[in-house]
Amino acid sequence: MSGYVTVGLPPTTATVLALPLINAMRERYPDIQLHLVEMLSGHLAAQLNARQIDLAILFQLEGGKRWSVTPLLDERLFVITPPQLPHAPEGRLPD
Repeated sequence: MSGYVTVGLPPTTATVLALPLINAMRERYPDIQLHLVEMLSGHLAAQLNARQIDLAILFQLEGGKRWSVTPLLDERLFVITPPQLPHAPEGRLPD
């Protein structure tokens, strides 16, 4: 298999996934030229819709006009504040 593929990544994801993705692609598909594009999810979705990139990792669930979505992971997010901060949550926030 040979060819060219453009993958879009949001900046925060690129810092974690870009190098492992590059290494995995070189190992598994040495004849595929990988081009990484880094931009915010909304812009990546527009690039997908315009067929300017082949695939992307996004922070949204809804599919676009010409693409489908495959969830990769669920991420837990936390609010961390000093206890003396006004309106600081006490204990755990409701799910």
